[in-house]
Amino acid sequence: MIDQLSFVVFAVAAVAIPLRTSSLITGICVVPLLGVVVAARVVGTHIRRFRERSRDAAERVSGAIGEAVEAATAIQLANARESVFDHVARLSRERLHAAVRDRLLTQSLDAIFWNAATLCTGLVLLVAARGLRAGTFTVGDLALFVSYIGTLTEFVAVTGDFTIQWRQAGVSLERMVSLLVPAPVAALVVHRRLWHAPAGAGGSGEAGFSLRDVSFAVRRGGWS
Repeated sequence: MIDQLSFVVFAVAAVAIPLRTSSLITGICVVPLLGVVVAARVVGTHIRRFRERSRDAAERVSGAIGEAVEAATAIQLANARESVFDHVARLSRERLHAAVRDRLLTQSLDAIFWNAATLCTGLVLLVAARGLRAGTFTVGDLALFVSYIGTLTEFVAVTGDFTIQWRQAGVSLERMVSLLVPAPVAALVVHRRLWHAPAGAGGSGEAGFSLRDVSFAVRRGGWS
C-alpha cells in the first residue's frame, strides 16, 4: 500500500513541476501515457478471455491425463493406447496455442507500458527544438522534463501491470469460488492450520507431538 501511495505522489509531482515550465510539452507527455492506461482498460476483456481459454485448456489436459491414469488397465485391455495418446497430444497442442496467445498479449502490453518513456522523450525533443532555437526553452528545462518522464512512465507501467494482473486474478478467483459451492467466498481467506496433530499424541496437539523409546528394523530390500 505504501508503494502505491508513493507512486501516486511522485506521479503528481512529476506532472505539477514540469507544468510550471511548459504546459504544452507537459500535455504532450501526459496524453500518450494516459492513452496507454486507457488502452490497458480497453483490452481488459481480451486479457480475461485469453486467460480463461488458457486455464480451460490446461484443465482439459489435466483431466484427460487423470482419466487415463485411472483407467490404465481398461485402456490396455482395449488396446486403445494410441488413441489416448493422440487425444492427450491434441489437447496439449490446444493448451500450447492458448497459453502462447495469453502470454503474447501480456508481454506485448508490458513492452508498451515500459517503453512509453522513449516515445515521450522523442516527443519532448521534437516540440522543444523550436524553443531551444528561440531561447525560450533551456537545456535545463529539457533535462527537467526528461528526468520526470521516467517517473511518469514507471507509474503508468505499474498501473498497467496491475490492471493486467487484476484481470487475470479474477479468472483464478472465479475458478476457486466455483469449487467452494455451497461454502461462502470468505472461506478462501480463512486462516487455518496446515497440520493438525492427532489427539492424545504427546500433549494438546498445539505444539506437535513426539515419540520416545521407539525402535524398528528394516529388512534389506524391504523398504519402499
